Amino acid sequence: MASNDWVKDRLRSWAAWLHKGNGGRGYGESSLTIDEARTVPVRPFVATFEDECERTHKAVLKLPLDMRKVAMGFYVDGLPACDVAKRVKVSERQAYHMKKTLHVMVKYCLENQNVKRPPFHLLLQSVQ
Repeated sequence: MASNDWVKDRLRSWAAWLHKGNGGRGYGESSLTIDEARTVPVRPFVATFEDECERTHKAVLKLPLDMRKVAMGFYVDGLPACDVAKRVKVSERQAYHMKKTLHVMVKYCLENQNVKRPPFHLLLQSVQ
């Protein structure tokens, strides 16, 4: 499982990059713009690197629609598994399985950037 930690970090960074509008250049919110009386907590800083995030974005775009929905649900929207499951019309258990599959697929796409589509049948077997 530890071998996929870097993939999870890349997906978290990609999500933060999307929230910044695809070009936050890795900078967090300035302390000069934070109102101390603010009631909404500030999100933890996640470093984003433009080229890494763009490669991760391209990798996610190579995935089937349901897997892209899983990536968006878990990482971009920060939804719990039960809500991601509703989004893709599967059980909560299946949503967790799809998240593991997502990690394998994104890893493959990042390591093999020249492929147009990953060999899904091999990737699906690798997480069962």
